[in-house]
Amino acid sequence: MDYHAHIYWKNAAERSRALQFREWLESEGCIMGRVWDEPIGPHTMPMYQVIYNTDKKGRIESFL
Repeated sequence: MDYHAHIYWKNAAERSRALQFREWLESEGCIMGRVWDEPIGPHTMPMYQVIYNTDKKGRIESFL
């Protein structure tokens, strides 16, 4: 089973942290969605999506 989360930010400092976190998520084998610097669809803030499976769920969600 796959799970997903959205990583949001409000300002340049949070964006920087979110992109550093993205590197770690990718190194953990997560599937990364596109970085959106503007609100898109139902998402009212800049964000990206991360997809992870059951094997990674505990480790990923402990950081979220």
